[in-house]
Amino acid sequence: MHKIEAINNIQSYESNEIKALSEKLIEDLKNGCLALAFQRVVAFDRINVISCLYYEVLLRRSVDFEVNYLSCGEGIKALELMNKVEQLDFSVIWTTIHTLKLNTLQKIGCNISALTFKKSSNWNFIIFFLEKNKSISERLFIEITETSEFSDKNESLILIKRLKNTGVKIVIDDYGKYNSNTELIELINPDVVKIDRSLLAKSRDSILILKKVIESCHRVTDCVIVEGVESELDLKIAHNAGAQGVQGFYIHRPTLRTEWISKSIVKVTNIFV
Repeated sequence: MHKIEAINNIQSYESNEIKALSEKLIEDLKNGCLALAFQRVVAFDRINVISCLYYEVLLRRSVDFEVNYLSCGEGIKALELMNKVEQLDFSVIWTTIHTLKLNTLQKIGCNISALTFKKSSNWNFIIFFLEKNKSISERLFIEITETSEFSDKNESLILIKRLKNTGVKIVIDDYGKYNSNTELIELINPDVVKIDRSLLAKSRDSILILKKVIESCHRVTDCVIVEGVESELDLKIAHNAGAQGVQGFYIHRPTLRTEWISKSIVKVTNIFV
């Protein structure tokens, strides 16, 4: 299930259903039932050959005794609506950091809700670790999801600057949907902006929409990625519109097992124990 589908679905839920979804996801976290899937984010080089920029981790929930894993989009949005997403976010960050530590040649990115970017001792521990481990911080991409807003803009910007100072790459995810704020993005000064799949869909008849958005993003970053590439046509549209790279099923489907993972499946470790 794509993120936008999960959000559209949950808007029709009752408050008790949202509460149940959020509690179930935290229960799965505590029980070791969450894992990370990996999907390549790729870049075009000068001759249009595609190379891996980094791997984005996507949360999956196990069922059937670890045989099948399902997307967690609705549960994550429920946690945001309940303002309880921090436990999951920090657990995912630390699991990603540990994966980088074990796989020294890889670059990995994880999604973090805008709600989590506020003062916290957990951030202090993370930043302290990253300052002492530049070989890890310089390979970590943190994607700020636009499914929610910062609770305190100034506080969030200070935190993002601290992360960038360690060498972490900051990514704006799903740009062009939800709460996109060009002025705020200029203040964030991201390393990468990822264009939401909905803008690519709108550009299949006319490339001008996507081209204009990418040109706007280039005012704040040199690297613009188009999400939702599911065909050769999508790939050509993204390239011709001026993107530096793409992500989507046509390029690489999310997988729980990669050729470089040191163990079969990366389980998310609950740090709040």
